[in-house]
Amino acid sequence: MSHGEVKTRSNMELVCAKDDRLPTKELWINFTAERCPGLAGKPKLYFIQACRGSKVDKGKRITRPAIGIPVQTDSIQEDYVIPLHADQLVMWASYPGFPAFTSERKGIQGSVFIHFLAENLKNCASTSPRPSLFSILLKVTREVAVLYESRPESSEYNKNKQVPYIHSTLLREIYF
Repeated sequence: MSHGEVKTRSNMELVCAKDDRLPTKELWINFTAERCPGLAGKPKLYFIQACRGSKVDKGKRITRPAIGIPVQTDSIQEDYVIPLHADQLVMWASYPGFPAFTSERKGIQGSVFIHFLAENLKNCASTSPRPSLFSILLKVTREVAVLYESRPESSEYNKNKQVPYIHSTLLREIYF
């Protein structure tokens, strides 16, 4: 959890640390299979609460549900080589270019994203059968996007929407 920004000329995303700003890719680059062989084949999960820009999202009202498309995958052999950046999941509080909101209403004290993430992880810990991480994160995304609307004093950021963003190279489902 930190503040974030985007360098407009290079479109580089940064997170703010105590003494400096750090390009976000620096958060996970040292955990690749090449640089950290002990973590090869093991999932690395990053949840980032930081703004990614200052654009506003007023949302779009829809009246009918989207239709899903089934996906097929190839089977994986027992002995295989994985890409260096495999088995990483990064979930951002917001879509690229947009802010990540905080709130002090409806029981949310601080980050809207972290609130819904923590609630869903806690609630799914005792359910049987246990849902996959992807299904939990999908629920988090839906709840942030649908149940929350910003209401800060500034009119520019009043009544805006937020949608978390997932970048994943995971090779298998994760269950807790």
